[in-house]
Amino acid sequence: MIVEAFEVMEKECIKRPLVMGIALHACIVGWPHRFKHLARALRQVLAHANERVWFTTAGAVAEFAGKLPQGRVP
Repeated sequence: MIVEAFEVMEKECIKRPLVMGIALHACIVGWPHRFKHLARALRQVLAHANERVWFTTAGAVAEFAGKLPQGRVP
């Protein structure tokens, strides 16, 4: 689902800025048999990244947004 969401959003971000959060709940991805699937999805997303994709943290996004003029989104 991560890869599919990324592929759709990567195309849609041409029209407007988007944020794709990936929630990693220990009770879901914390099982050893699920690690390989998460790692595979992240490798695929990283391999298809381009100049429109920014891999970052929520804090860095908030810092960036805080520096924008009021009401302005790039």
